[in-house]
Amino acid sequence: TTNETSFFRDAHVFVTLAENKLPGLLPTRRDRSLRVWSAACSTGQEPYSLGILLLEHPELRGWDVSIRATDLCSTVLAKAESGLYRAHEIQRGLSDAQRERWFEPSGRHWAVRRRLRELVSFATWNLLDPNPPAGPFDLVFLRNVLIYFDAPTQQRVLRSIHRSMAPGALLVLGGTEAATRVPAGCFDVEREERSTWLRRR
Repeated sequence: TTNETSFFRDAHVFVTLAENKLPGLLPTRRDRSLRVWSAACSTGQEPYSLGILLLEHPELRGWDVSIRATDLCSTVLAKAESGLYRAHEIQRGLSDAQRERWFEPSGRHWAVRRRLRELVSFATWNLLDPNPPAGPFDLVFLRNVLIYFDAPTQQRVLRSIHRSMAPGALLVLGGTEAATRVPAGCFDVEREERSTWLRRR
């Protein structure tokens, strides 16, 4: 798979999450906890972007929020876990206000501030492993990965992730993955502009 990534990549997905999806999802989580999984997190920009969105979301004040971030590649995970990014990486996708609030200068890099870092935990995981990380997760991001698999493998991965999701939880696919075949009986498909959302049955 590719490691191409940036903060708030495909920004419309994060807008859809904040404005259209979270308002419907949160009332169903009566214990006021939200468990999120970034299932192919690369160098960490996606889970940290999710963390920023959730920490800044007014309806989540006082909630117990956690983000699990996994990737097959130990090299990209090491960078993600370090929380260190170069100036050009920080400038892609983040506003000046977000950069100042959630990052601090560290030598030639910018370091993720503690509050954001403590929200995210990292682990090595292969999407083809039939035993997904312990859930249940309320929100899963798996974007721009399934396009690299054939149809039977896509179904296998989606069934595995389905097992780790809470009822009514959301799985987000990439904009190029609208034609992905969804395993029968597992998800309801919610198509948005340039993104596909699968709601676990």
